[in-house]
Amino acid sequence: LGGEVWFEWDDSQLTDVRGRIDVPEIQLGSEHEALGAIDFLHTNFTWKQQTGNEEELWALWLSDLTFKWAGQVFEPAQRRFSLMQQEQGRVVKLIADRVELRPIGNTLLALKNLPEELHDTLADLKPSGQLRNLFFEYPLDSTAEYAPFKLQATLHNVAVAPWHNAPALVGVSGYLEVGPLGGLVDFESSDLVLHFPEIF
Repeated sequence: LGGEVWFEWDDSQLTDVRGRIDVPEIQLGSEHEALGAIDFLHTNFTWKQQTGNEEELWALWLSDLTFKWAGQVFEPAQRRFSLMQQEQGRVVKLIADRVELRPIGNTLLALKNLPEELHDTLADLKPSGQLRNLFFEYPLDSTAEYAPFKLQATLHNVAVAPWHNAPALVGVSGYLEVGPLGGLVDFESSDLVLHFPEIF
């Protein structure tokens, strides 16, 4: 374990912590299931105390996050992960300039405890391509029946294999937006290819 940390106080109260961390290995999992190890993790981080009405509010940001997991190397990219304690509860946010779908899919398929239905769907779809300008937000403390998460991204050269009676898609570009009750895809592809599998 290596890294550097800087602290900032205001009137004897800690208000800002920032630095970098290098960790050779982190074992993921719980008492009942193992998710493998994250190797060669590096990140810069910032923790800041924030002003609230009565409760203590704070925010944690991770940037330049790189690591190796399940044999896949997640290379440097402009991405930022944050966990915030806001007045309405804890909120997780992920912002990234690009996310490669193939290595993420391969990593999830390598997990031994992935639900069978999700494993089979990913194995059939074989997603590839990129999500660009990704924004993901999820409220951890929501009590709603459907947590009001938000996913927005630009699709770049995305491809999926045929699934059930849905066609294979190649060269998909456009805009994606997904929420708890639905979503939309706005296609902007000039070379989109659809392949309809034979139906017996």
